Amino acid sequence: MGISETKWKGSGSREVGQGYRIWWSGGEIGRRNGVAIVMDKKMTSRVMKVDVVSERIIKVTVRMEGEIMDIIQVYAPQTGCTDDEKREFEEDLERQVKEERTIIIGDFNAQV
Repeated sequence: MGISETKWKGSGSREVGQGYRIWWSGGEIGRRNGVAIVMDKKMTSRVMKVDVVSERIIKVTVRMEGEIMDIIQVYAPQTGCTDDEKREFEEDLERQVKEERTIIIGDFNAQV
């Protein structure tokens, strides 16, 4: 499960009960933006790597039936954000999508 607009500071990981684990990435200044991915115990055991890209992008690499897959959770800048913020988000996301086995989930705020 992907979560957008968590408003949590910093980044990290912790168990949230019943074998579920959450990985999150949020801003260092104030409580805005932020993304997270939650996985159950079975999926957590398949996690190979977690990349905190920014407060708006987090990527989890998992092994699925012999294949390696990236799951990317995003929260795109919205109306009111600067063009620079939007461009930086797009460039960051583009750098993360390198493999053909990539799933992107999240809130694109009508930006595709």
